[in-house]
Amino acid sequence: MDEESRFRRELDRSWEAVQAVAWHYRGLGYRVAIPDPRLRPSRGDRAGYGDEYDLEVEGRWRFEVKWRGLDFTCAEDFPYLTMMVDRAEKVARVVKRLAGYLMVNRGLSHAALIRAATRPQWVERETLDRIKGYRLRVLECPMRLVVIKSIVG
Repeated sequence: MDEESRFRRELDRSWEAVQAVAWHYRGLGYRVAIPDPRLRPSRGDRAGYGDEYDLEVEGRWRFEVKWRGLDFTCAEDFPYLTMMVDRAEKVARVVKRLAGYLMVNRGLSHAALIRAATRPQWVERETLDRIKGYRLRVLECPMRLVVIKSIVG
């Protein structure tokens, strides 16, 4: 699969995660706003197409939502000691305007809340993006700071 096709597939899955979280908050009686997506025309034209957040709850809490291809329902069954938050350069750009990150599990049934206020305790590390084949700096949050809840039913 070429890079552009992979990007579109991942974007579609991410959109499903945003919708699952929005549905959950609406079910709890909150007002949820989702910014209109701005799709880049091509990889070469990607500058200026990054987002600041994925959804806003009650007009005041902004969240970045990430779909993770991992199965988890609680901290005890999460397979790692830390949860990857995002690329370090994106966190530096957006974290001050966020309430936090919501990481949605593979089955779209649970979300892990990583509050932006815990940012000073996140750990930076370099990792290899196995799909894209390059190294990048990411931030990870210790699992003791993560709250995982069901987003269905």
